[in-house]
Amino acid sequence: MKNFNDNFLNKIMRYVLLTFLIMLIMVWAYRHMDTILWQAGTFIGWITGILKPLVFGIMVALLLSPVVHRLERGFSHVPILRKHRTRGLSVAITVLAALLVFFLVASLLLSSLTNSLQAVSVENLKIIANNFQESISGIWSLVTEVMDRFHIDRSFLQEAVNNASNWARNSATSAAKGVTGFMTTAFFSLIFSIYFMADHEGFIAYWTKAAKSILPEREYSYFMEFLGNAGHAFIGYVRGQLLDAVFVGVTMSIILSLIEVPYALLIGMMMGIGNLIPYVGPAVGYVSVTFVCVFAQDHSKLLIALIAVFVVTTIDGNVINPRILSNAVSVHPVLVIAALLVGSAVGGVTGMFLAVPVASLIRIYFDKLVDWRCEETDEKLGKKIDRATDGEKETRE
Repeated sequence: MKNFNDNFLNKIMRYVLLTFLIMLIMVWAYRHMDTILWQAGTFIGWITGILKPLVFGIMVALLLSPVVHRLERGFSHVPILRKHRTRGLSVAITVLAALLVFFLVASLLLSSLTNSLQAVSVENLKIIANNFQESISGIWSLVTEVMDRFHIDRSFLQEAVNNASNWARNSATSAAKGVTGFMTTAFFSLIFSIYFMADHEGFIAYWTKAAKSILPEREYSYFMEFLGNAGHAFIGYVRGQLLDAVFVGVTMSIILSLIEVPYALLIGMMMGIGNLIPYVGPAVGYVSVTFVCVFAQDHSKLLIALIAVFVVTTIDGNVINPRILSNAVSVHPVLVIAALLVGSAVGGVTGMFLAVPVASLIRIYFDKLVDWRCEETDEKLGKKIDRATDGEKETRE
């Protein structure tokens, strides 16, 4: 009895001490909440900075893997290369071809921009700069005159100007850091993608073995099936969006060039790149065409170009893009449009970007549910028919 009481009291004391320790931790966390949140944000940013090139590298590897496999199969028919591993050669050719295409597009954009800027004379640039400076000076004089007339203190206006200049300076610094971070992420993403493509069998075999050793057999099969379906949905969506972006960029570049809109190639390529994010491509087209035509004081071209942007983006958004995505992720075009609308309402641009692959995953598992229910129903009906048949036989006997 004494041992029982001692054990019971020891257990109560442990619970009391544990509760007291948890309360102390909660009070400390509440008092240092700002520091904890700042440290958590720093840690999350650090983890994101590490994972970002890894994730992008995997995506690039998955996008370029079909080209690598096709080159490897082609090299297997060459007698000299038949007995050797040609994966490294295939990866090298694929990466070089992708970099060549990237630099070719960048060169075309820079060439178009340079040629268009050369058409602008130095005198026109001076006139524009002087007019802008005079406009700012006139607005400042008008505002200060009104404030003096109504005896309003100028200190807050000067403070607002200082804040605006500080914001512009900070924005420029952030933009410079962003460019540096983008270049670093792009470089390491390329390195990771090369390693993934060169030894993808080793990576897959290792992580498959790790998942099999950690997860139970049933959960392991579900997990691997989910990874396969998710990879098909997301990679298919990215490939479809890239194909649609190429279509929009090339089509708008040709049409705007025929209309003789300045910077036609640059605007078309910007629309194609912007079209990777839903609704961004059309916005880029409308704003760019309006700005360029107003700057050139050519209102007839502005009207025709705006009509062309409207027609192409409308056809692409309602016919071509849903058809391309439906073929890429095996989803009906009507479901693609519905998914984009729901994603826009729920999560904005990010929701729209994730809507189609998520809809593809939902469709896959919904089809599995329907097939399972149909099999279950057919099995029950079969049993009922068998029972009815057995009953009729017994009755006849």
